[in-house]
Amino acid sequence: MSGSSVLARLGKSGISVTDIASQYWCERQTELNYIYGKTQTDTMKKGNEIHEELHKPLYVKLEAQPVNYADFLYKVGYEGYSALANLPSKKVAREIMIFGSINGYRLTGQIDELRIENAETVVSETKTKTGGKINSATLSLHKIQVMLYKMMLDDIRSQRYTYKNFYNIYGLKNMSMSSEFKEEVSKLGIGVELDLEGIYKMLFEQLSALPPVSNTLEIDYIDRSSNSETERVRITYDKGELDGIIRHAMGFWNGERESQPVPESEKWKCQRCRFFGKQCKVWWSG
Repeated sequence: MSGSSVLARLGKSGISVTDIASQYWCERQTELNYIYGKTQTDTMKKGNEIHEELHKPLYVKLEAQPVNYADFLYKVGYEGYSALANLPSKKVAREIMIFGSINGYRLTGQIDELRIENAETVVSETKTKTGGKINSATLSLHKIQVMLYKMMLDDIRSQRYTYKNFYNIYGLKNMSMSSEFKEEVSKLGIGVELDLEGIYKMLFEQLSALPPVSNTLEIDYIDRSSNSETERVRITYDKGELDGIIRHAMGFWNGERESQPVPESEKWKCQRCRFFGKQCKVWWSG
């Protein structure tokens, strides 16, 4: 099984930060979600609603419906650019999609929040919860996410990953936005000079000009019922630890091994999985 065949088999063209983090909850579940399709639970819907509320005051969403992939790229690029344009004055920006590379694969992620504090850029992830303390298994997922975001930002700031890399990897030269989408964008008063290439040149300029990214990363937990913050966890970026996480995760994507189920000590997770006892029976005793 080669790495390219893994992505092709799962209908993917790249890897997301969420993919790598979810591998550390259950790698087998991550694979099955792509094979059988992801579903949105009520918990996920509530989390999305809370994110939307946090997101609204900070920038104007581009209210145009993408028709093709080029349209989609323009939309997320424009929204990220708009959010970052307010960062110097507001000291905070939310919901910024960033791009990078990992072991030759496309890597994407969406940062919940960037803040400027003490001449540093602070990466913060927002998660929702219901009562109780956060368990270590859940925290480890979120820790991986924020560490990957810092790695990607550091790569952009240091020019290890640039607009030129993005342009070539995504084939912007051969992309065209749909006439329908361009018409919608034009009606919103956005100048046609802000084309796909132009918007990403500016986005990468903004990201590369960010202050140094803090080694202290934050995870904010918000109660789903009250929408109020219940806990803020701060972790310290550890490049050596992250390198080990990436090496293990890439073993699956490179086709060096099959996806792994949870170990027996974590089979309690299976009770929450829609594949348990069906597509996956590793710890099934029924």
